[in-house]
Amino acid sequence: MTTRKSPRRRKPPAPEPEPVTEEPKHEVVVHRSAAPAVPFLSELVDTLRAVAGRMIDIADAAAEAVTRRLEGRT
Repeated sequence: MTTRKSPRRRKPPAPEPEPVTEEPKHEVVVHRSAAPAVPFLSELVDTLRAVAGRMIDIADAAAEAVTRRLEGRT
C-alpha cells in the first residue's frame, strides 16, 4: 500500500507594493538630432540593417524552395 501525503500548505499572499507618489524634481527634455553623434553607431546600424535584409532574403528563398518541393510531391 502507498503512504498518504498531506496536502501542500499554501504560502501567505505577498503584500501589495505601495504606489510611488514622488514628484519629479525637474522636467527632462530629450533632444534628438537628425545625424547621429558618433559615426561608428551609424555604421553599426547600417550594417545590422544589411545583415537583417540578407537574412530575410535567405529565409524567403528557403521557404520558396520548400514550397516548390512540396508542390512537386502531390
